[in-house]
Amino acid sequence: MNLHRIKYVIFDLDDTLCDYQKAKKNAISLVNQLLESSGIDVNQFWNSYSLIEPTLFRQFVNGIISRDEYRLRRYADVIPGDRENPLAFSSALNDIYMKEANHGITLFDDVIPLLKTLEKKEINTAILTNGPSDGQRDKIKALKLEEYIKKIYISEEIGLGKPSCKVFKFVIDDLNIEPSQVLMVGDSIEDDIEGAKQLEIKTVLVDRKGKYFDYKGTKIFDLSSLKEMFDTNLIR
Repeated sequence: MNLHRIKYVIFDLDDTLCDYQKAKKNAISLVNQLLESSGIDVNQFWNSYSLIEPTLFRQFVNGIISRDEYRLRRYADVIPGDRENPLAFSSALNDIYMKEANHGITLFDDVIPLLKTLEKKEINTAILTNGPSDGQRDKIKALKLEEYIKKIYISEEIGLGKPSCKVFKFVIDDLNIEPSQVLMVGDSIEDDIEGAKQLEIKTVLVDRKGKYFDYKGTKIFDLSSLKEMFDTNLIR
């Protein structure tokens, strides 16, 4: 796949540019302190959380529930029903989690070298991410990504979310470019890759953990590989 026609690289944010899993792990450790001091079994809590949170998040992205409902219910629907002031307790858990997950986050080491390479080649960049606007904006500010990436699209702000082809159409129309001039880079096959492919946008899957053994498309394990591809003007 020749890259000479690429005018824009659109990046996913979480676990593509920034180490959200690390920040999430640190946030969970802090939440656990409150859970344990409140007599709640942390293993049982997180097992239940992992079952309901993805569904609630997808409902939020699709506009079925509000941001506040998503944030409270991911805890309130898990904690024991006989707890006094469950909403206040859920809010406290959410505040602890968000402070660490959104502000204690770091870029992967391979991000800035790639962004500098793209800048030298006069290739523009954008971010397309699902999630609550305030949380994603906090991450972007903490990461200082706006120094390199000027166009930022967040699902809550535009009322559309990945993997819908409508959100990719919205972005390329806003950028005033053709699908053939875009490269989408992300860590989710469903959200980033399949969504973009619906519009015949070129894609690269970032598989940092080596999870996708059977993926047949263009796949890399870090962004250093993508930098090399642009250095040679070729995606193999």
